[in-house]
Amino acid sequence: MNYSRIIVMIPVGTAIFILLPACLDNPLISTYHESVPDTVEIKVGNSTYFPEDSLLLDFIDVINDGRCPLFVQCFWEGQAEISLGFRIGHQPKIRIPLKIFGYVDVEDSARHVATDTLGYQLKLLALNPYPVHPGDYDFNDYTATISIAKKRR
Repeated sequence: MNYSRIIVMIPVGTAIFILLPACLDNPLISTYHESVPDTVEIKVGNSTYFPEDSLLLDFIDVINDGRCPLFVQCFWEGQAEISLGFRIGHQPKIRIPLKIFGYVDVEDSARHVATDTLGYQLKLLALNPYPVHPGDYDFNDYTATISIAKKRR
């Protein structure tokens, strides 16, 4: 029996056993940015990574889209909500819900809802496609425009 081979295989096997679950938790990164920009667009199921800040954002899913469709008269404008994965460095990923009201787009800065976490402020600036009537949308086709800003200490 070759003991030198066994001695080498044990650390390699242990490393694979420890690192594999961490790799499985990371989706394929679809976009890289050197540093955190003012805004970023992410499609459902995709992620973007900012190596300078060790920040990973995942657009996990659309929780709901109850925004009043275009060309329909509604009592309330409604809102949509998405789930965003947020991770800095090797910290555990947290899920952050981001909301946007109906009839709000990137230019409507007074109507954006801010979420503060881990030294950053996030806002959902736009969620497309915007509902129209009649219409049936697959949540997998959505793209979010998100504002990211480092909070000052």
